[in-house]
Amino acid sequence: MIRLSRRKLSQYGAKALANGDMSVIRQLAAYLVSSSRVDEVPLLAADIEKALATYGVIVADLAATRELSSDEQAALDSLVMQRYSAQDVATRFSVDTRLLGGIKLAAASEELDASMARRIARLKTLNT
Repeated sequence: MIRLSRRKLSQYGAKALANGDMSVIRQLAAYLVSSSRVDEVPLLAADIEKALATYGVIVADLAATRELSSDEQAALDSLVMQRYSAQDVATRFSVDTRLLGGIKLAAASEELDASMARRIARLKTLNT
């Protein structure tokens, strides 16, 4: 079996996903299993997320201290689309009470930490 680079696999996966072909996930999983490269799954997933940006799709991780309303979610999605000139955004949402308030958003190798926990930590460093 020919060994394909993770870069080639991520480009193939991103193109298929951007075109709506979800079957590529099974294909890539089968290839990684058959070539004994299962340990590369997290790396390949991250590479695919980065490659999706070339197709106008941004994958974002959003954390807040509570569930967001659909309007709040839409506003944040719109912000990410504007920031990255994206056509679409796929958001993974999580509730993180350690933030104390506000949000934390990570997309395209950048992070916006607008949480109260971050502000408090910043104030502590200013006072020392």
